Amino acid sequence: MTTAPGRPRQAADAAEVRPALALLRAARLATEALAAAVEGTGLTVDQWLTLELLATRSGDGLAMNELRALTGMSGATLTRTVDKLIAESLAHREVDPFDRRRILVHVSRRGAALHAATAGDVDAADPGGVAARA
Repeated sequence: MTTAPGRPRQAADAAEVRPALALLRAARLATEALAAAVEGTGLTVDQWLTLELLATRSGDGLAMNELRALTGMSGATLTRTVDKLIAESLAHREVDPFDRRRILVHVSRRGAALHAATAGDVDAADPGGVAARA
């Protein structure tokens, strides 16, 4: 690999980390740590992330498009994720009383209790506070 036409890549150049690769590696490490922290809950990382958002940001519920923007999940993945939370009685849906076209997702009491019981483990898995800055 070369850095400029005709110039071989130097050892010092090879030691540099591309920012995108460093971010990808950090994301993978954070995902692994989060997966270990929520392992005993029976939830996936995506399910716990959605539960976290519902428990901490959903005063009046969150619409699916809001959850999609906050999680970065595709629509299909988010639908499956929310369906699983509802099947486990961790969340519920209701029609928005101000706009009957919108469906709002709320955390249930059981979901709030599970979130409260596991949030400390998740925080411990993120000692640098990366998640808080995301």
